[in-house]
Amino acid sequence: MVQFSAILPVFSGRIISAPGVRLELKDILGSGAYGVVYLAQDLSDPLAQPPALFAVKCLLRHPDGSDYARAQEREIVLHKAASPHPNVVTLHHVITEERYIYLVMDYCPGGDLFGAIIDWGTFEGNDDAIKKVFLQLIDAVDFCHDLGIYHRDLKPENIMCSANFDQVYLSDFGLATQVAVSNTFGCGSSYYMSPECLGIMTSQAPFCTRESDVWSLGVILNNMVTGRNPWHVASPANDEGFRQFLAEGADYLLQALPISRSAANLFSRVFDPNPVTRITLSQLRKATLEVDSFSHPGRPYCTPVPPPQTQHVHVVPHHPAGHPHRGAPTVDIIIPEGTDLDAFPLPPPLDPSSPRHGEDSSNESAGPITPPTVTQNPTIADAEPLNASKAFARNAGQGGGGLRGNRKRVFAAIGLGIGTRSRDRESCSGSGSRLSRKLRQYRIGESAQRFVGVMRELKLRA
Repeated sequence: MVQFSAILPVFSGRIISAPGVRLELKDILGSGAYGVVYLAQDLSDPLAQPPALFAVKCLLRHPDGSDYARAQEREIVLHKAASPHPNVVTLHHVITEERYIYLVMDYCPGGDLFGAIIDWGTFEGNDDAIKKVFLQLIDAVDFCHDLGIYHRDLKPENIMCSANFDQVYLSDFGLATQVAVSNTFGCGSSYYMSPECLGIMTSQAPFCTRESDVWSLGVILNNMVTGRNPWHVASPANDEGFRQFLAEGADYLLQALPISRSAANLFSRVFDPNPVTRITLSQLRKATLEVDSFSHPGRPYCTPVPPPQTQHVHVVPHHPAGHPHRGAPTVDIIIPEGTDLDAFPLPPPLDPSSPRHGEDSSNESAGPITPPTVTQNPTIADAEPLNASKAFARNAGQGGGGLRGNRKRVFAAIGLGIGTRSRDRESCSGSGSRLSRKLRQYRIGESAQRFVGVMRELKLRA
């Protein structure tokens, strides 16, 4: 696959400016197929100690009207609209030059949630930490859903952490959609895809993207609680563990994973194969609070094992929630009257052999947010299917390597998607009546409210 980042110059030492900020690009934090992310220091206030730090993604500026230019424009516009929530990464500035585009975002010293789970063991046996972080994720996803944003690629690598891992921030909306009922199958990362997203159990019937996000959150919670994936893929035809879960429900989870009965009951509601009866976000929040203990005493938390292959890494820098630079965006993006944002198709992969849909979400994230391919160190094993005697499978070193990570994980960048529809359980659609209340709740500036007002009139699709 052609790497646009390979033809970018070295930006270290370059000065870029936007209203109210003057940044010097420092060290490289990470690189992907479409851009390179630099640590940047704010020079606008020489008396500030320590100086404010940002992450800046440097991109090639593509010809106007091209698929890549439209994809960049879409992600920039949508990211700015989704930034106000305190648990969503903020895009502060978009700086455009003749040949390059710079996305100025929050810098995150804590890395991603995967590192918190595997590298630091933050959540092992820590019910309070699990609840605190997972409830933040529920709130962030719920906020996005209220705006009509359906993420479609929720996983630990796309969730950023504060330095002490007690605050998290949703990132990488490169696959997000406004489409509430989708017929795009296999979009995301296979370990986190719902059965209806895979389309195997439903004969590829259109499915609700909202409920599919809830499923992904359940897998993330399982990662935090057990250090494992519940199965390799939610397909009874391709995964023995998932097939056993369909037959036995919570009892299977209780035997196959180191979890309590109350946790098993919660997971069985999240992993309801019928999206119509699957637990909702509000119900998930309540049920999470009611769990007395997630872990089962005496059953082992997963130990990382060597990965069988390489993977793509999505990581986003971020300030802690209380940082002064986590405010509302400071630069308005002007949408010319008559601009057609209806389609904004993601460009096809540069390599014709690259799949549009499949296991690795990065192949579908064509545009400015595709991450690098790197060799990984630890991985998290899937839960072992039970044998004929239903014995508990304890060997964490077997099975597919579902959740993967890297101790040297650095920072890449994001894009987001937005819509304006709110929840309707029957039709997966509704009105944008709750949008203004959400904007006021998060104290968005008047210019941003005008911006979202324009967005209401547009029909954005993934």
